[in-house]
Amino acid sequence: MKVWKEVLRKNFILMIIAMIICGTAQMAVNTNSAAYAVGVLGLEQARFGTVVAIAGIVVVVLYPLLGILCDKMRHGLCGAVGAVLLALGFILYMQSTGFASITIARCIQMAGFGFVINAALSIAAASVRPEIRSVAMTLYGLGPALSYFTGPQTGTAIFAKFGFRTMFIACAVLSVAGAVIFLLNTSKPVNNPDAPKRKAFGFEKTALPGFILSFLILQIVFIGQTYATVSLLERGIEKAALFWTVGAVINVFARFFMSGIITKIGINKMFYCCVALLVISVICIAKAPGLGIVILASVCWGVGYNGTQAAIMSISVLRAPADRVGQANSTHQIGHNLAQVVWAQVAGILAGVFGYQGMFLFMLIPIAAGIIFFIAYVHRMVNRVEARKAAA
Repeated sequence: MKVWKEVLRKNFILMIIAMIICGTAQMAVNTNSAAYAVGVLGLEQARFGTVVAIAGIVVVVLYPLLGILCDKMRHGLCGAVGAVLLALGFILYMQSTGFASITIARCIQMAGFGFVINAALSIAAASVRPEIRSVAMTLYGLGPALSYFTGPQTGTAIFAKFGFRTMFIACAVLSVAGAVIFLLNTSKPVNNPDAPKRKAFGFEKTALPGFILSFLILQIVFIGQTYATVSLLERGIEKAALFWTVGAVINVFARFFMSGIITKIGINKMFYCCVALLVISVICIAKAPGLGIVILASVCWGVGYNGTQAAIMSISVLRAPADRVGQANSTHQIGHNLAQVVWAQVAGILAGVFGYQGMFLFMLIPIAAGIIFFIAYVHRMVNRVEARKAAA
């Protein structure tokens, strides 16, 4: 409880609130944008997939710049700028008439949310002393976790009753509200004039293990969001959507629970326990014969994915200099978003050849590669850093 009190202070709480608001708007549009593009604009599904891929590539290219800005500007101002860009993207959705215009809207939307995420991660890392950053990075996930639960339902409810235009306006208003809350945040980057000059443009080399682990392991979240429901429905499991409902509830409780134990058991044990649950969840999704196994998969997913993500985010900032935390976070996010661009295409090909069940089992291969990398290198690195901090 003492550690929680140190983390849950004004700037951190304001960041969580702003993330919930902006994240709700983001998820509301993300989960309904395909229906808008196909049903209203008349795009083919494959064409809209290209829109999503282009936006993903744009964000990957921009992340180094976003990291630098978060290391130079007040974090709340960075978050506010990102939220305003997010609102602009939603407004442009309403003006879209075809492929080119909706691609521009999607790129601005994703760039804005990328800025929001990087600012929020920078606030989480900067708001506490380095020794308890792992707790802050775990609790940071409360914002995305709650928005994953509120966003899809909010967006679907609004457009079903009032139409897509009203949904985009509501999401733009939410984003502006998030910008106002970010402006109240006083968190600032560390200014260290004596720090050595580093040439890496927005890419922090100490965060490279986090980049690799994100690319190899966290890819499964995009695959799950895209294919889990349709895979379960294909097998006649009618209440497949419960996977996400139960997972969202477990998600929130898991964040509180894991933030309390990560400092006790350490990053390594947290990773091993949670990645094992994540693997069990993927196998259950691939093989579930009925709703009972789906619920088991959901519980394992809620704890496993979030614990694994928290461990990887902690590793990304574990050795980062205080004046480059923003760029360390951007390095982690590059791996996260690059995974979406690359593995989504691979998963689509595998699903066409082996079916959804076979595809999920094949996607365990990059996860296994990530676990091997962790055992071979990251485990010892974490032990060395934690031992050095304990001695200090």
